[in-house]
Amino acid sequence: MRALAVASGLICLTTVGHAQEKSVVELNSVRLYLPDEDMRERVGDATPLANYVKALQKEATAFWEKAPRPEAKGVLVAVGVKPGKKARVWCDPVDGAIPVATLAQLERKLGEVPAVAVKRGPIAFALEINLWGQKPKEFPGAPKAWAEAAKKANKPLTIPDDLFQIIWPE
Repeated sequence: MRALAVASGLICLTTVGHAQEKSVVELNSVRLYLPDEDMRERVGDATPLANYVKALQKEATAFWEKAPRPEAKGVLVAVGVKPGKKARVWCDPVDGAIPVATLAQLERKLGEVPAVAVKRGPIAFALEINLWGQKPKEFPGAPKAWAEAAKKANKPLTIPDDLFQIIWPE
């Protein structure tokens, strides 16, 4: 899984956006929600995952270049992928507000990006995205929807296996 960690580290150093003083979107970090061994078993080579992350970042940049600038300094983009290239995205504003309708549009656009192939179970990761050169104080550990689902389950849930059975059962 060191390859995934290295690929993620390289992705973190990449900024997608126009050559402006302040980038519309800057990838602060990629957070993997699976232990290395499980991620390696489900993804295999890190290159397709790295390419998927870059495609998501590119789509986020295109979205924010056209959308009204929100108050939020950043956005947490959590991504789940199941076998069959089924993907779902959850977005939360960080350090400020983003209208619910705008978040829904962002989730839809990012969900349309062709997903990475996975096997033997789902994967989950998050992109910590800074907006317009701003840097949030701290990104949440997971999206609110995940935390709410875990609270309703009233038991510990593993991410993504147990969590997706509740929040994304299809």
